[in-house]
Amino acid sequence: MLIRPTSSFATRVAPYLLALIGVLAAAAVRFQMGPVVGGTIPVVIFTVPVILVALYGGFAPGIFATLCSALISDYLFIEPVQQLGLETPASMVVMSSFLVIGVTISYFGHRVKALQVRLAEQAGKLAEANRELEEGSRRKDEFLAMLAHELRNPLAGISTAAELLKLGRGTQERVAQTGEVIGRQVRHMTKLVDDLLDVSRVTRGLVMIDKKPVDLKEALHGAIEQVRTSIASKRQALDVRLPDGEVYVCGDRIRLTQVISNLVGNASKYSPEGRAIDIELRVLPARVELEVADEGQGIEAGLLPHVFDLFVQAERTPDRSQGGLGIGLALVKRIVELHGGSVAVHSGGRGCGSRFTIGLPRLEQSRSSEGPAAAMPAVRPAPPAMRILVVDDNRDAADTVALLLDAAGHTVFVEYDAKAALARAAAERLDAVILDIGLPEQDGRELCRILKASAHLADAVFIALSGYGQEQDLQRSREAGFDRHLVKPVDIGELMQALAARPPGMRARRQGAF
Repeated sequence: MLIRPTSSFATRVAPYLLALIGVLAAAAVRFQMGPVVGGTIPVVIFTVPVILVALYGGFAPGIFATLCSALISDYLFIEPVQQLGLETPASMVVMSSFLVIGVTISYFGHRVKALQVRLAEQAGKLAEANRELEEGSRRKDEFLAMLAHELRNPLAGISTAAELLKLGRGTQERVAQTGEVIGRQVRHMTKLVDDLLDVSRVTRGLVMIDKKPVDLKEALHGAIEQVRTSIASKRQALDVRLPDGEVYVCGDRIRLTQVISNLVGNASKYSPEGRAIDIELRVLPARVELEVADEGQGIEAGLLPHVFDLFVQAERTPDRSQGGLGIGLALVKRIVELHGGSVAVHSGGRGCGSRFTIGLPRLEQSRSSEGPAAAMPAVRPAPPAMRILVVDDNRDAADTVALLLDAAGHTVFVEYDAKAALARAAAERLDAVILDIGLPEQDGRELCRILKASAHLADAVFIALSGYGQEQDLQRSREAGFDRHLVKPVDIGELMQALAARPPGMRARRQGAF
């Protein structure tokens, strides 16, 4: 049976063959030089193959070349010739010197070879880093272009609606339609910002999942409601297949609803009008699987491994009509993984649709064991007329909040700095104070502490307004004494709910949801 040498074997043997050939070549050259040099410099010519072999193969092949050179030179060129053995002090000195030189050359050749290997590795890593930087730069440019597009679209609608309102010629119905346009576009922009903040917090490990028993069927229904308008506008058919009974997992209801709405929203976004979207919830012995399949544009094979990366999207037309920033699926993957689950995608390619499947650990849980925490919160009535102080250095923001509150029947005082706010609070009886956090001279938290120290404001409700809404921001507002922390742009429903938590004349402090 013939055994063929492997490439690794050939690689190991090649330096020694080179050493042998080099030594024989040096011997031939030295033999040709014999009539000229006689018995002098018998081993100098042999340093050449030792150097070459040491640089090519390293220490061991270099030592092999040194030993072969010593034997051949002793036998052929050191008296007595054609006989091994060093009989004179001079020949012993020559041979010892050659051996020392050969070992030294082999050592430094080995170090040079190792350095060359490291340099090659570093060059490879540098080339890979350059490719990653170029890819990151390309993605950044694409992301900025997408972000500009996604922000300009709602801003265009808001700007046009504002101009219509300035004309003052519209009917009540036209004014209501214009208000709906502005509200819808503001909600769209708010979702973009929230998604960006979410993905930043998730990737940095700053998101805490509030795990409780969650019926995934209820989360699915909530997610469908969030995207039902988009599905209806494209006349798409939604086919939902659910198992009997409750399907419980341990997780965060809000985050799971967000995951499902992102998947169903993507299916609607990338599918033509009139196509079907299939949703199936399956219960396995240890897992729960939710599958969202569409008949849309599909995903090319080269994009599939990267579909859950940040800012990655399929190639789109120049009008970017499908929208989005390429962060929805990245959020889906990270949130599902925080729940101990997994997410997978399958597509037959362009025009063949896509199928996303998320799997979560199954939880054996009945509704009764959820306790009172699972009950729907009671709807609070609208607050009665209140005397409210609004403080914000952004005049437009302060004035618009004041107009909303005034339209709701409240008496509103507006100030644009902390000094004027302190004077107003000292002169008026107030039921509520709404403070911007980022005031220039004195931030809203410090102003809150000062105002709450006043006896006549002890029962007022204090509401923080801020562009920052991360957990540490809420905690700092809580420590400053605020009853609620609302994120700009303020949702009027949340604002009214916060005011309703402390009706006028109420003496006992209530601790509501922050």
